[in-house]
Amino acid sequence: MQELFEREAATLAELEHPKIPALYDHFEEEADDTRFAIENSASTRAQELGQHKFFYLVQQHMSGIDLSRALSQHGKFSESEVERCLKILLKILKDIHSGSLHSSRTLIVHRDIKPANIIARPRTISNQMAQGRRLPILTTGNFI
Repeated sequence: MQELFEREAATLAELEHPKIPALYDHFEEEADDTRFAIENSASTRAQELGQHKFFYLVQQHMSGIDLSRALSQHGKFSESEVERCLKILLKILKDIHSGSLHSSRTLIVHRDIKPANIIARPRTISNQMAQGRRLPILTTGNFI
């Protein structure tokens, strides 16, 4: 687990893209048994393995609303909104996989692309709402 965390932090530190939050720091913290039991009550596998650590990534704050929240507040997006979102996401993924954003030749796999990790930016939100349109899409967030 620690090796994966270190590799993720190293990969994030190399990426430079305006739509990917910059990594400022990363660290781990030993957890006492009480805190570990409370914060990881669903993680019995980790307890069995004796892993009592928390891993943290300190990243640039990305203002906006995550896509999961936008969907719950505004309902389903139209086909054109979904298409626009996918075009933006695919452009970012293409940039990552072309190697233009990082120096290593290692393949990068984002294992957590989901609505909660995609952020609609405020400037775009206010422009769209001022025009009476629904929430637009977007910027990637969180983990790579």
